[in-house]
Amino acid sequence: MVFKSGEGAGRSGSFFFFSHDRKWIIKTMTKGELNLYLKHLEAFGKHYQSCPNSLLAKVFGCFTVSTDYMEDIHIMLMENTV
Repeated sequence: MVFKSGEGAGRSGSFFFFSHDRKWIIKTMTKGELNLYLKHLEAFGKHYQSCPNSLLAKVFGCFTVSTDYMEDIHIMLMENTV
């Protein structure tokens, strides 16, 4: 259940969707952002393992939603650190 959504203030214009308890965030991503994240995925994994108390939001998955009716949508599921 999505509680609230909004457009981010960043240059990409990503949309953010929050779970009803604000514990989870779904963020839309451009293809370029997805590729950049995947390029550094191993480094993120090492960081999370070596710094379990890191303030970086933990990412639980990146997904691409495809339909016949519009362009692919890339999304990231992450925990909310607030």
